[in-house]
Parts: sequence; C-alpha cells; structure tokens
Amino acid sequence: MKRGLLIIGIVFIVTLTIVFGMRVSPDAMAVVIGVILGVAAGVPTTLLLVFVLTRQQNRLEKLPSQMPAQPPVFVINAGDKPPAYSPPPALPAPHATENGRKWTIIGDTAEN
Repeated sequence: MKRGLLIIGIVFIVTLTIVFGMRVSPDAMAVVIGVILGVAAGVPTTLLLVFVLTRQQNRLEKLPSQMPAQPPVFVINAGDKPPAYSPPPALPAPHATENGRKWTIIGDTAEN
C-alpha cells in the first residue's frame, strides 16, 4: 500500500513538472531553476554552520560553571583637598602693552 502511494506520488510530481515546463516561458523557468539551485547551494553551508555551533555549545557546557570572580574595586575619594591641577594662567587685560606692542580687540570700542 505504501509503495503504491509512493509511486503514484512520484508519477504525479513528474507529470506536474512536465506540464509546468511546457507551459512556462524560458525566462520564468530560468528563474525557478535559479531559485532551486540557490537554495540547494545554501544547504551545505547551513549544515556546516549548525555543526560548528553545536560543537562550540557542547564545549561551553563542559567548562566549569564557576569562573574566577573579578577582584574588588576600591574607590578613594579625595575629600576636601584642593584640586591636583593648577588653574590656567591669567589672560592679559584688554589693550595691555607687552614688549612695546599694543593689542587691539576687534569689535571693542576704541579708546584714544
């Protein structure tokens, strides 16, 4: 019984494929064949990826579950001490002379 259903199913699929192939344009047939071959090309890659990932997962399961703890971190606040950096140097006053040169600030009111 099972063998008869299998033979009938195969004959049906082959007949359907032949009828489909006769009625479809060559461009559509090329697309269908391309899709089938593209999916078939992806199967080995998928199987290889599944194999590698399951091996890696098995290795991780065999490792001891307790990893060494991270060492403690101590934070020391400076308290009320002055900052460890020095403030930036003071800028010269506007219109100050330095080494005989007079500085002019653009946009400032001119004082004569």
